[in-house]
Amino acid sequence: HLLDKVEDHELEMVGQHLRQQGVSTNLSTGLIFVAEWVLNHLEMDCVDAGAAWDIQRAFQETVLSVCSGQHLDLSLASPDLTTCWKIAEAKSGAAFALACYVGTRVATSDSQRLRTMEAFGRRLGTIVQVSDDLKDLEPGEGEQRNAASSLTRAFLSYICERSSKKAESNQTEPNDQNLPRNALILYLRLEAMKYAELAQRELNTIQLIQQPSDHILAILNHLSWLGVTTN
Repeated sequence: HLLDKVEDHELEMVGQHLRQQGVSTNLSTGLIFVAEWVLNHLEMDCVDAGAAWDIQRAFQETVLSVCSGQHLDLSLASPDLTTCWKIAEAKSGAAFALACYVGTRVATSDSQRLRTMEAFGRRLGTIVQVSDDLKDLEPGEGEQRNAASSLTRAFLSYICERSSKKAESNQTEPNDQNLPRNALILYLRLEAMKYAELAQRELNTIQLIQQPSDHILAILNHLSWLGVTTN
């Protein structure tokens, strides 16, 4: 969370004592090593050695995946939509995939369940990223907030280009200033619903008892409808 705020130049959103870039960078780096230290003591918490090794490996691979996705996000000035979705899955998707994998690995070593829950987490994390992008489109105090994410910029660039070409071909000026924003909201909502459906399919491949299954589906339905509405 702290590294993301540093890299996105959003330190004003964290506490006053963390707003210096050097302090937040150093603290977030230290927290990664604290997490490694905690994972090195899993056996003391009655986690068997095989599960502990798998969890440590998954954590390290996920950190590398998230850093790779963030590097791609920071180094490309104008990534296309396909690349933006890859970045979202490499960042938020990978983090949630790790959480679901770890929880499953503590309970079982069944490879099918592990793959299923990891894939479910990746879908869920991507939905969370979509929800975050939708919140960026909410009206602020008297004015609309900027859509700052790479994903929203890529889609807005695409839709504006298409709108301009259509206007030129019809020799008319585009008269709906809200069209790009509304198209973006609809696009993100549909993508969130798609990822929710994919996540539900993953759950359907394994048999979960009714109550936790219902709770998980409720979370999916809630997250896939977060955000703002079109005008």
